Amino acid sequence: MRSIKQIDKDNNGYVTSTELDDILKLTFPEELKGKNLKPLFRPFESLQNKILIDYKRFRDRLLEIIKFDLTRVEDKRPSTSIDMKRS
Repeated sequence: MRSIKQIDKDNNGYVTSTELDDILKLTFPEELKGKNLKPLFRPFESLQNKILIDYKRFRDRLLEIIKFDLTRVEDKRPSTSIDMKRS
């Protein structure tokens, strides 16, 4: 998420959904090619301005999911999908 820090110069914790979409697609071009990521961002939208995404909450949720999946791999249990909306 270093690219986001370059965009969020005033360090308010928000980037636009388009900026976040672009950053993720530049970082993972093959995996995200042709994917619409906007629904994924919806739980992290600003209440005042739906275009702005709280990227720190988004990042923290992704890390939570990754850590959960890693513990499942270590335990050799089958992985299940996790809803991004859960906080």
